[in-house]
Amino acid sequence: MITLASAVLCSLCEEFEEIAQKALTVPANTKELMELNAYVKKVESETMYALEKKLITARTTLAFLVEHTHLSSAELLSNTNTFTWSDRLPNIVDEHRAIYAEKRTQYEEGLKVCLKCLLDRDIIGQIGAFGLKQAAKVIWRRLHLWEKSEPPSNTMFFGPVEVHTE
Repeated sequence: MITLASAVLCSLCEEFEEIAQKALTVPANTKELMELNAYVKKVESETMYALEKKLITARTTLAFLVEHTHLSSAELLSNTNTFTWSDRLPNIVDEHRAIYAEKRTQYEEGLKVCLKCLLDRDIIGQIGAFGLKQAAKVIWRRLHLWEKSEPPSNTMFFGPVEVHTE
């Protein structure tokens, strides 16, 4: 029973570590930024509740084991790490929010530079002449944002963008 309880606590600890690692990932583009933000919102609204319930059950089990068996100090110490995660996770979410705000600002500035470049090259004016779909292909080719000349389906995502003005 001690082994089973220890395995459950270890599993919980791994879940918390996975959440922390993913939440503190620096997104490479706006698509990853939005996906990561949605993931953290889901963690806050759903996953944290489920993990808290698991922690309560694990705490009860551990309390029973402490009363009825002998746990070494090493076992107790390893189990404590799991219980500290519920206190550390709000700080990790705050760090995620800071990363999100910084990257969002950075990507918005990149988009402003791209828009200025498009306006300077009168690409926006070409939309009327070619039609939206054809103009989007021209924009993607001119800005060299993708290795392939075809734009992605119907959504544009920007990461770090270098715009070369002539």
